[in-house]
Amino acid sequence: MDAPLENVMCKKEKGSKSLPEPSMDRVPHPTFLKGAHINLGNARAANTQLNQTITHQQFDFLSLNEPYSFENNIICIPRGYKIIAHDNQPKAAIIIRDSFDSQMVFKNQFLVVIQFNFYRIKCLLISTYCPPRGILTQQLAIIQLWIEKFPGYSVLLLGDFNSKSRVWGKRNTDERGNQLLSFCNNLDLNIETL
Repeated sequence: MDAPLENVMCKKEKGSKSLPEPSMDRVPHPTFLKGAHINLGNARAANTQLNQTITHQQFDFLSLNEPYSFENNIICIPRGYKIIAHDNQPKAAIIIRDSFDSQMVFKNQFLVVIQFNFYRIKCLLISTYCPPRGILTQQLAIIQLWIEKFPGYSVLLLGDFNSKSRVWGKRNTDERGNQLLSFCNNLDLNIETL
């Protein structure tokens, strides 16, 4: 699947342990957490290849935006994984290994929040989709509330924010880019664009 990976934000709370740095060509090792974020653009073909991609890449988790759904079910999830998404036309979803003791914290059409322990590290995984014409600040305020409800957790926020900033390699910065950058600075999030 050649879908571009989107913005990734990570927060390391004071006193929490750092997540190990993953290697792109690694042999699966229990101290590594391997995940990705993909916007599927509501394309059935992209969803169809999802099973193969997850299996081949041996992902522990995947954050999805705009997945294709049939009768409100996201299709092509391999065995050994569960999907957390809103029941009606989800725009954000998380796929995670069944072996992870994860709990859904919150979900709506545009946002999914789960918590899980990775060895002794408490993790909060957030997948979000911010529509181009939506009000970004409202979505960011909801995300901030969930991050603040879990102090001491390592936070991984993945999503398509439909924003532009030179900070993550765009030619120009738009108002949404400024809003997202301010949000990241206020919460001390590290920005990674993959």
